[in-house]
Amino acid sequence: MKPKHLTIVLIFLATCFSCDKSEFPSKDFSVNEINYGDCKTVTKSVLNEYLELTTINDYYLAISHINAMFNCVPGQIIVDAILEDNKISINEYSTENSANCICPYDLSFLIGPLQYDTYTLSVKQANYEILNVEIDFNKDTDLKIDIEQTN
Repeated sequence: MKPKHLTIVLIFLATCFSCDKSEFPSKDFSVNEINYGDCKTVTKSVLNEYLELTTINDYYLAISHINAMFNCVPGQIIVDAILEDNKISINEYSTENSANCICPYDLSFLIGPLQYDTYTLSVKQANYEILNVEIDFNKDTDLKIDIEQTN
């Protein structure tokens, strides 16, 4: 093979391999893409509350909080998230609590970017901690975590 052809092949291969590497995003840690459905009409006694955690786009964690309990008339459901050292603190709350009832909602959101590491995940609802667990975040994270409330 001629040196000119070898150089072209090497440049092509280097370009292909460099495209596979995903660089850590330069964005600040934040919570995005908050979505939730309507109040479910089933009672809490027949529901299992849990989190589903999945890595998205290499450095983001998609969180689905299934059967999260909020007021029947919540106004808007808000999610705040803070990353301090290796602790992820999430607080979910509603802007209104005028009805005298609660019901389950399916809530989903995206947090990140996160480095691959072990984190303590703390989830609160209206500043009341409902979950504190250690998770290993990597490119293949796919977890289901049951939430057992002792109310």
